Amino acid sequence: MGDRYARIPSRAIGCRELSATDWRVLACIALHADASGRAWPSMATIAKMVGIRREDVPRPIRRLEQLRLLRREPGSPTSSNIYIIALDDEPESAEARTGVRDSADRVSAIRGGLVSAPLRTKQPIEQQMVDTHANRPAARSRSHACSCPAEAQNSANDDFERFWRVYPHRGAHPDPKKPARVKFEAAVKRGIDPAAIIAGAERYRAHVEQQGTEPGFRPQAQTWLNQERWAELHEPQLPRLRAGMN
Repeated sequence: MGDRYARIPSRAIGCRELSATDWRVLACIALHADASGRAWPSMATIAKMVGIRREDVPRPIRRLEQLRLLRREPGSPTSSNIYIIALDDEPESAEARTGVRDSADRVSAIRGGLVSAPLRTKQPIEQQMVDTHANRPAARSRSHACSCPAEAQNSANDDFERFWRVYPHRGAHPDPKKPARVKFEAAVKRGIDPAAIIAGAERYRAHVEQQGTEPGFRPQAQTWLNQERWAELHEPQLPRLRAGMN
């Protein structure tokens, strides 16, 4: 198979919130995109190309959406989701207009699995970064390299609040919220899907309600998170048969 190229949003290069997996997923989707940035690879295809499990694909996609590097539109019941690479804030390159790359083209490309972009060899890399608003070279500090929105942090706060509402608390017994938030955010930073934590809390709530566990015997939320107990299945137990029951 010949070389394949993909257009990548320039602000993704300086976005420190992106993990290596996030980058590979963005690149994989971009490789399937048409000239307008629209792509519809299946999750199985993304997982195979990136080298991760299919069930781990939604998390990086959600992060790319939160950082506004990608938009997702649901497909039909028989087709994959439609992904739209956020290229609207980048100036159109010579390659996008003509299909031919020139020596000054700044369009990032994925070639042979590596990110490549032609650069002017006599200038420092910082001076080669393009100010897309003024269309001129501009040095940019790392603190301003990524224009990722505050919505990502807001989304993380919303995820924790959903967890906090679901978790079966301890009634009159201590269960501090702030340490639990710290443990929740640390788990998400390690790559745990917040939806998996919330789902685990829902299972645990159903479990303690079924078992009639007294509030004082339930762990604090911070302890539950620290022990990663969201992975416990808590399968519902069938009622015991009494003598004489069939």
